[in-house]
Amino acid sequence: RTIEVMGTQQTVTGLDVSGSYTFAVRARNKAGFSETSPASEAVTPFGRPGPVGKPTAKLASNTDRRAQVSWSAAEPNGNPVSYRVRANGTVVVDSTSATSVTVTGLTNGTDYTFTVEPFNAGGSAGQSPASNAVRPYGTPPQPTLSGARNGDRQVTFTWRDGGENGRPVTIQLRIDGGAWQDVARSGSRNVSAAYSTTVTAQARARDSEGNYSAVVSASATTNDPPPPPQERVWVTPGPKATGKDCPTCNYFVVNFENWGSPGTQKITCQSKTPSGSWRSFTAGYNYSTPANGQVQLLCYYGNHGLNHQVRVQIGSKYSEASHWP
Repeated sequence: RTIEVMGTQQTVTGLDVSGSYTFAVRARNKAGFSETSPASEAVTPFGRPGPVGKPTAKLASNTDRRAQVSWSAAEPNGNPVSYRVRANGTVVVDSTSATSVTVTGLTNGTDYTFTVEPFNAGGSAGQSPASNAVRPYGTPPQPTLSGARNGDRQVTFTWRDGGENGRPVTIQLRIDGGAWQDVARSGSRNVSAAYSTTVTAQARARDSEGNYSAVVSASATTNDPPPPPQERVWVTPGPKATGKDCPTCNYFVVNFENWGSPGTQKITCQSKTPSGSWRSFTAGYNYSTPANGQVQLLCYYGNHGLNHQVRVQIGSKYSEASHWP
């Protein structure tokens, strides 16, 4: 092919990008043609690459902030092709020769579409149509859980979810290793237990893909039991000992409150001497003692010039000392 030109350079068009070309030059004037120059080095013509169709997007095997994008190779048009990938319009891969890439650094829970732009030394073929949308996700965040004593023989557990990581979540709760139960994303639960009992709750988040967060635990202990009722035994004057040898004396009445040893007991009546010691003035008799109530004894006592304090001995125990009239 011969091209006649004026000047010392010329752009040659219409070449085939599948082949290489060399060029030679000769001059011509009125006298005719000069000899032809030696051939140039061979060159291969090229143009911008062909377009690519709609790419395909899917979540990568590791779905956390990642997506995989693939596409069909563009026609190179005589020059190697590179590809630029955009996510929602932002360049995420500036240059790759591959036709599939894993895009990282995405935001979980956000929908992404991708375009691919083929280019080479000849220029850009423009962006492809947008891919299908994908939404990356990661492990659901751990919820919070706390426990506290709440009233008599009761504890309360309170929880709240830690948010989402790309998928809706459900909170699950279990008490003392029991079955997991779906609960509201935030709430509380009262648990009854015996006195001085530690109750442990666990909570976790489950997303719509079936992934679980780490388990969080909390414990709380119920209140201690109240102290037992205080035992009390004391003596009060009963009826006058009419017909006895002491008309000013009164029979003993023993009062029992929360008595811990109800049943038949030997009761001995005692008085306090001026020296401060106690003396028994009866041999003692068996009586049926109630847990709560009164028993009138056969012994009686009056003003004998002593210290006016009396008590009774019940088995190995003693009543309170009472001042006698």
